[in-house]
Amino acid sequence: MDATISGDRGEWADKEQSVADKIADYNNMPGTETEDSEEYELLKDFMRRLPDKERIALELYYPANKEDRKSFEEIGQALGGMSKVGARQVVNRAFGKLKEFAKEYGY
Repeated sequence: MDATISGDRGEWADKEQSVADKIADYNNMPGTETEDSEEYELLKDFMRRLPDKERIALELYYPANKEDRKSFEEIGQALGGMSKVGARQVVNRAFGKLKEFAKEYGY
């Protein structure tokens, strides 16, 4: 799976469910039977393994309530006043790490 971010809000360029889709699912699952799935538990573990800045950036980019989604500019401000480009780089780096974690488990 190859997930890439472009633009201020991000566009996903793959046909299979991307890491971003998994995160969106992760943030929208409470109370569902899927919550107990192996993939869900792995994703929670992957998120915990990220450095705080990267985890926070992904949580802001993919909040539980889609209307609360933050732009890269807003994420940059929340991360200490970094630029929009800097925030996008943090999100990209975090997705790269999630992909590497997933490869360790054969996904």
